[in-house]
Amino acid sequence: PTKVQKLAIIGAGFMGASVGYVSALAGIDVILIDRDQASADKGKAHAKAVVDGLIQKGRMKQDKADAVLARITP
Repeated sequence: PTKVQKLAIIGAGFMGASVGYVSALAGIDVILIDRDQASADKGKAHAKAVVDGLIQKGRMKQDKADAVLARITP
């Protein structure tokens, strides 16, 4: 078996952004690719909204959220 270290996701819509978030949460570096930079940035914004909600509910610490978001590159 091989260990995935970096993952490229083509299509940063809701599903692609969600897969990217879960992968980053698992410790995998993620590259979001979409038709333009604004769409890829929107995919990362989805992950930020998820971690912000978890922080607000007390389910995630800020340092872990920062680490997860740092693994996602639009």
